Amino acid sequence: MTIGFGIIGTGMMGSTYAEALRTQAPSGRLVAVTGGRRATELGSAYGVPVDASPDALLERPDVDVVVIATPHTTHLPLALAAAAAGKHIYLEKPMALSVAECDEILAAADMAGVTVTVASQSRYNDISIRARQLIDDGTVGRITMFRVTSPTVGWDVPADGWFVDPREGGAYLDWGPHGCDTLRWFTGSEATLAFGLFRNFGDIPALDPSAMVTYGMASGAMAQLWMSYEIPAPGLGSYMQWLCVGDHGMLDFTRDVLRVGQGSDWRVELELPPWDWSVDPKTPRRIGLTARQVEGFARSLLDGTPPEVSGRDGRAAIEMVEAAIASARSGSAVPIVR
Repeated sequence: MTIGFGIIGTGMMGSTYAEALRTQAPSGRLVAVTGGRRATELGSAYGVPVDASPDALLERPDVDVVVIATPHTTHLPLALAAAAAGKHIYLEKPMALSVAECDEILAAADMAGVTVTVASQSRYNDISIRARQLIDDGTVGRITMFRVTSPTVGWDVPADGWFVDPREGGAYLDWGPHGCDTLRWFTGSEATLAFGLFRNFGDIPALDPSAMVTYGMASGAMAQLWMSYEIPAPGLGSYMQWLCVGDHGMLDFTRDVLRVGQGSDWRVELELPPWDWSVDPKTPRRIGLTARQVEGFARSLLDGTPPEVSGRDGRAAIEMVEAAIASARSGSAVPIVR
């Protein structure tokens, strides 16, 4: 038995989900796609119907899960429609524009008895999985400090795309959920305080292309997220970087290399061949990040178990992002109270 997936949104991520389902997620099958100017091309490439609208896709009895890979402002209405149709919901990040919207989605899903997951690909890299194992087995001891960095050389998004529309929330709402989710996942703790500084140092046509945010964690750890699309060449290396400091060890890792620092030296724990998604967006390693979560979600539905990444995980990331944005606007630290 397999789970039927319908994809709403046929841009880069829609194509990623289609490829994941075809090649690396045996518990799922792609049933139909809809939305976007590339829908016909995507449906033809994967041999599935192209529905005329999201409503038409939601009416299909063979669709069990709806993947929502569309602009941020559409997540809430599409998720509510999916819940009303009795479909499980797989949301691309960010889950929604605000905590209030996340709560609407979760309430609708609970009422309909459907399950929500939110894309968190950064958890599913082999490097991330091994780093989490080293944290869990006590290799670094108690985590005291943690930093997530995303340094991008220049703006890499089309200037006329939906992403630059301020109604879509800005750069930190788009990228921040990645960093916030991994911060929570690696530390095993929730954020209790946020202090953010956001800037646009040039002429990038989007909100907040550079951000430095400090979070206080319930565990007592200090954490920082640094994101910028304004890094000059030659850049600072990998698109995402993590540094975990414990009371008797450290982990320094990217998507390709994991180093462990203990005693007087560093050692390479794991190294993978590098890949560049802009050159090869369908490389098996890149598709694998999504496929692992897709497969895990399909298996959880078949087994009747909770997904590894829940809708409430997605909400928690938006809560951290929202607090950072409020802090940057006010110039003051913002408590995160649950």
